[in-house]
Amino acid sequence: MIEERLRELGLVLPPPLPPISAHASVIVSRGIAYVAGHGPMDSQRQPVCTGAVGSAVSESEGKAAARLSALNAISSLRAELGDLDRIEMLLRLTGYVLSAPSFVRQPWVTDGASELLVEVFGPERGCHARTSVGVTTSALSMSVSIDLIVAVS
Repeated sequence: MIEERLRELGLVLPPPLPPISAHASVIVSRGIAYVAGHGPMDSQRQPVCTGAVGSAVSESEGKAAARLSALNAISSLRAELGDLDRIEMLLRLTGYVLSAPSFVRQPWVTDGASELLVEVFGPERGCHARTSVGVTTSALSMSVSIDLIVAVS
């Protein structure tokens, strides 16, 4: 069903990428999947959006980076779970936005990920609690990183 929805939306999940350091992409325990931070990486594990939002990167570019980050997280979930229909509900998303000192619109950047998740999983399963924070540094200077907590069957 979710695979059909992805096709309807014209979305192709990127291949799942291994983490850039010593940790797992997804850990599942007692019906909860904990998804490590995912950024806007291409299939060669290279960041496609780097620099601070509000200076080197526009808000709309940051929002697109958050959307790609969510696609990468979904790809990791599919690799771990085997079937995206095992996802019962997205519980929580945390968005980390590499921000220029005066940039205060982190929630609107993180909307790129939130909106995608609702598009893919529908409002009943895709709507989630969320925190968006501005950070002064990030791994590989990625403009955005997101992590998820997901209820699974």
